[in-house]
Amino acid sequence: MPRIIISWIAIVWITLSTLSTCVILASLLNSAWLLRIDSAESRRLSVCPRTSLQSELQASPSNRLRQPPSIGPWIRCQVSCVSPQTDWSSTVSGNEVAVYEERCQLALWGFGERPAPANKVMWATGGLFLIGNIFLITSQLFVTLSLCKREICERSLLSFTGSVQGLADLILFTGLIVWPIGWDSVTVREVCGGNVGPYSKGNCTFGWAPLCAGCGFLLLFSCALLAIAVDKSITTQEATRKMLLEGKNFVFLH
Repeated sequence: MPRIIISWIAIVWITLSTLSTCVILASLLNSAWLLRIDSAESRRLSVCPRTSLQSELQASPSNRLRQPPSIGPWIRCQVSCVSPQTDWSSTVSGNEVAVYEERCQLALWGFGERPAPANKVMWATGGLFLIGNIFLITSQLFVTLSLCKREICERSLLSFTGSVQGLADLILFTGLIVWPIGWDSVTVREVCGGNVGPYSKGNCTFGWAPLCAGCGFLLLFSCALLAIAVDKSITTQEATRKMLLEGKNFVFLH
């Protein structure tokens, strides 16, 4: 049976590590990084065509609640029209009701195509975020494993986990800094207009995802530093005495 040593600071570290992982993954797997600022004219042009009662349908709450096109490091989404579907009531009245559907696709496109530098930067940023997430998920596995295992390759598992967390945070933060350099790419131009450029978001505004990612990166950095304190808190003589002399398999240090 594995021997488990836990302390208050270890509980805080495990909780914050799990929270930072969830926050970072949720932000990177979302398109709400850059949101197009829709004008009244663009909203009018984006409304799906109707056969009758157009003014009433355009004023419906579903139209007003439609999300503007958005793009992130990996994913871009926009609401598009699908073929009008006719139900029994509309068949009787002769009215067709258009349906909106949110469609998402990969935000990376045209590696090496014009403008080649911007497209390459977007691909490089996507690769950085991918590598950073691999290290992030690996560190989270080590966090869980640290409950019942204290060493790996004759080195403290907690300090090793903190190093992996720090490396993941460095790679992810580098991707966050580099990503705006590629805003001149084809996919960002399609969402934010032709007046975009490096660190110039054009006709777009920031969504919630960049702020969420930044908070997750700061939280992950704190966890990397906290891992050192956790290692010191459980490698004490009291824990060793309770496990070896008293034969306890679970030790909680206050």
